[in-house]
Amino acid sequence: MSIDSENSLFKQILPDEIPNLIECSPFNKRRGKLFLFSEEGRTKLASHFFEFENYFIVDSMPLEICKFSRHNRIKICKNEFEAAPSKGFCSSQNSWFYGYKLHGVCSINGVFHSLDITKADYIFRKSRKRIETLFSQLCDQFMIRRNYAKSFQGFKTRPER
Repeated sequence: MSIDSENSLFKQILPDEIPNLIECSPFNKRRGKLFLFSEEGRTKLASHFFEFENYFIVDSMPLEICKFSRHNRIKICKNEFEAAPSKGFCSSQNSWFYGYKLHGVCSINGVFHSLDITKADYIFRKSRKRIETLFSQLCDQFMIRRNYAKSFQGFKTRPER
């Protein structure tokens, strides 16, 4: 139905369409309490798909909770310091955002192994800058982009020396 809000969904459902339908707020509370059980079920189901998987894909993406210009005024999700959103930088979009980072591991066939949400803490940008500097040094000092190797073993020795 392409409805991205429970409030909108509950407004569209007529009372006689679903008998004994609870209100939106109790529904969300029950869904929150059942998260660990549904996650356990998803994990067990997914593990059957991973039995013969040898390779996985790891990536992350920003989860913005508001536009960056509003981040000083926002009060969403700030009740616990450990789980509070923070500002982060998305290098692929070359932009700052306010919210979280979604990290995912999936199989080559597209089945999620695991998902996790972390703070989008911009202090890690310095750490990311560190590894990017190391890559740059590999490119400049060892000229790893120049390839004269005839085999994978020869190609592999260039960045590893």
